[in-house]
Amino acid sequence: MWQECAAILEADGELATQLPSYEPRQQQLTMAHAVCQAIENQQCLVVEAGTGVGKTFAYLVPIVISRNKTIIATGTKNLQDQLFNRDLPFIQKLLKIPVKTALLKGRANYLCRYRIQHNQAADSINSQLSKAFAKITHQLPSLKTGEISEIEGVSEDHKIWPLVTSTIDNCLNQECGFYNDCFLVKARRKAQNADVIVINHHLYFANSILEQNDTAELLPRPEVVVFDEAHQLPDIASHFFGKQISLRQIITYFNDLKIEWQLAASDQIQLPDVLSRIEKSLLDMQKILSQVGIRHTWNLVDTHDQLVVLRRHLDEEFEFLLSLLEQLSDRSKGLQLCLERGQRLIHLFLELTHTNELSSVHWYEVYQSGFSIYFTPLDIAQQCQNLYKKNQQSWIFTSATLSINKQVAHFAKAIGVEDAVQICLSSPFDYQRQALLYVPRYLGHPNSSQYIKKLLEAVLPIMEILKGRTMFLFTSHIALNQAFHLLESMTQLQLLAQGSIAKDQLIQAFISQPKSVLLATQSFWEGVDIKGDGLSCVIIDKLPFMHLDNPVLQARMADMRRRGLNPFNEYQLPMAATSLQQGAGRLIRDGKDQGILIIGDPRLVHRNYGPWLVANLPPMRRTRNLSTVKQMLEKIN
Repeated sequence: MWQECAAILEADGELATQLPSYEPRQQQLTMAHAVCQAIENQQCLVVEAGTGVGKTFAYLVPIVISRNKTIIATGTKNLQDQLFNRDLPFIQKLLKIPVKTALLKGRANYLCRYRIQHNQAADSINSQLSKAFAKITHQLPSLKTGEISEIEGVSEDHKIWPLVTSTIDNCLNQECGFYNDCFLVKARRKAQNADVIVINHHLYFANSILEQNDTAELLPRPEVVVFDEAHQLPDIASHFFGKQISLRQIITYFNDLKIEWQLAASDQIQLPDVLSRIEKSLLDMQKILSQVGIRHTWNLVDTHDQLVVLRRHLDEEFEFLLSLLEQLSDRSKGLQLCLERGQRLIHLFLELTHTNELSSVHWYEVYQSGFSIYFTPLDIAQQCQNLYKKNQQSWIFTSATLSINKQVAHFAKAIGVEDAVQICLSSPFDYQRQALLYVPRYLGHPNSSQYIKKLLEAVLPIMEILKGRTMFLFTSHIALNQAFHLLESMTQLQLLAQGSIAKDQLIQAFISQPKSVLLATQSFWEGVDIKGDGLSCVIIDKLPFMHLDNPVLQARMADMRRRGLNPFNEYQLPMAATSLQQGAGRLIRDGKDQGILIIGDPRLVHRNYGPWLVANLPPMRRTRNLSTVKQMLEKIN
């Protein structure tokens, strides 16, 4: 298999003849060779492939040639769509190998015909939602996949979507009258028959949980599993191997229950009253939690006098609700499902509000619209390891940012694959020529109230010379909003702020509008790929350390101290390094790009860990002098 792959990827291979812009890279060949060996020998491979290596083709070519049933799991929808709509079809056509492919997303991405009809019949679509609902029903007959992204004129974050999509709890499965015409069922059938299935990380772990519970699986058993954007896996695995419940889950359940009651049991007048009483008590619980703090470990509220009384009251009310549902469950299939769903949900609520799991962090978070309570495992390595050992497959983990000190051992240990083949491949880009790292002087401490203002004053001349073309990445929404309001009075450049419109629309607006500056946080630190002159400067406000008020971070740090480890060096610093690599990686996206990376945080220079963080960034030139920056600007412009 390797000889065949090499013939395709080398300088005179088929890729070079079909792609005029293709450049053979030794790093890509090295990765493809390792992927071939992992497939042939059912090995586990962890490979960091720096930006520009061409990791996608490095694993797609061996996969298609091997003809093995393969699942490719990604961290973002953008990469999912790129793989399925562009890269896989291109490789298939190039190699002339007939491979069945499928794109499968989570059920929340597919419209549910039953939910649409059911909510319409129950008259539960209020006037605020009716316009969006009308657009959906009008376009429904012409849809191909039934994905919500097919609907035109309804934003991704619209409140209508939970009413026209299903959850695992309210789905009727084979008893649904629309089962044979269900968009989700059709997508899953296609996936079951496919040779290569493209999904996201969340769906893979959701399927693994179903496997563990001996429940029907969503995905076929593959021979090869590829996790692209694998740096996200520790957080995603922690979510799926933990437990959580939210006020939103309960209220959504109550709304569905009210619809079923209205359709089949409206003569039972006690049900709305008990639901109303429970909702009020849950809102009282939210107030108690927020009085203690918006995010804390559960033990801080566990013995709170008011909470103890409230929990006892909720226990009684939930017990009464279930007794009512048992009496009504034979009225309709919908009410029967509501009983079963209520039993699961209430059991989970009682578990998360009354007990502790010694191997997990028990914590809560309060936000404007509700609260959530969690069990988050301290360590997911063993659970991940059990998953890999259970399934004798080839496992390939890859990303542009997996390494610490040019080694991927830290990542491999975190996800339980320390015995994997480990490879770290550097980017082929000439960072010394293409990029400059600038750390401005005299900004003061990053926690100072004047810090953002001073940072803006330092970088604004650079943004003005570039006439925009700048992505400003923040470590918090507070800093983003502060900078946006300050910049409004400081510059005539077009300001585009995260949250004003959907992410994809915001990126397109940035690309299409000259003289613009994009201000963003969180998800924009990764998965944004803007090549060419559209982006010439990336600014990072502060080093991306996790906030110390995070209960999971606190618990993991305490656990490390108990084991004689230094949590800052072993956990906080590597996490910050990975995030910093991701943010910096937005700047240089191909061999022709040139740009300036500005990191405002003076700790990068003044603290002893600063050089270590810099060493984990791409090897670009560094300066603290504005004159050197201006020389680079002349080259860029």
